[in-house]
Amino acid sequence: MSAHQTIRVARQAILPFSDEQVFALVADIERYPDYLPSCRGARLLSCSGSEIVAELTIVRAGMQQVFATRNINTPPHRIDMALFEGPFRSLSGAWVFTAIGSGGCKVDFELAFEMKPSIFEKIIASMVSEVANALVDAVCQRAFVMYGNTSRD
Repeated sequence: MSAHQTIRVARQAILPFSDEQVFALVADIERYPDYLPSCRGARLLSCSGSEIVAELTIVRAGMQQVFATRNINTPPHRIDMALFEGPFRSLSGAWVFTAIGSGGCKVDFELAFEMKPSIFEKIIASMVSEVANALVDAVCQRAFVMYGNTSRD
């Protein structure tokens, strides 16, 4: 067993779409399996006002992990995530959407997690890191599919 280590993922992107559009895309958790390659399932466990509890099933390298987060949505600027259930000692993160220029949006994604001790701890941590890093790219690609390939020329 390793010492408890917090793993952090931080990604940014600039998109030619509004913060409202990108927020709506990220907040639509049930669509993640449509465009996030490692996501095999997504379902809402509860929804009450701005608070959503959602469960994701991710599969990578033949391993499957199921976990749930409690998300607090502050449209169109922010989604805060906290661990609800899963193979983590702790998990927290946030999506931040900042309007820029004429209709563009800066996207910031941060995630910090610490695994529960297990014999698969390092493998699961690596899998979660890879999926979290790929999430921003997948959201960017999905935004162009959903909202069009706008030109900034």
